[in-house]
Amino acid sequence: MRVADTQVFIQRIESDYAPDTQPRDDMDDLSQDLGAWHLNMRYSNTEPMPGLDLEARGHRGLLNSQLARLRGPIDG
Repeated sequence: MRVADTQVFIQRIESDYAPDTQPRDDMDDLSQDLGAWHLNMRYSNTEPMPGLDLEARGHRGLLNSQLARLRGPIDG
């Protein structure tokens, strides 16, 4: 996913998910525990795209719906 400004994109995602976030860790740029699933985003020093890791054990539908939600700020 290419974005115009990675920092702005990650800040927007952080803000969008803040109400649902349980303990948060900024050691790796942005890491949010959202209960049934986990989100980690990292800035890239070489490309206009964030590194993205989503995890949802045994919940493929949840993973797909959250990926679609993340694409919203990119597409819109």
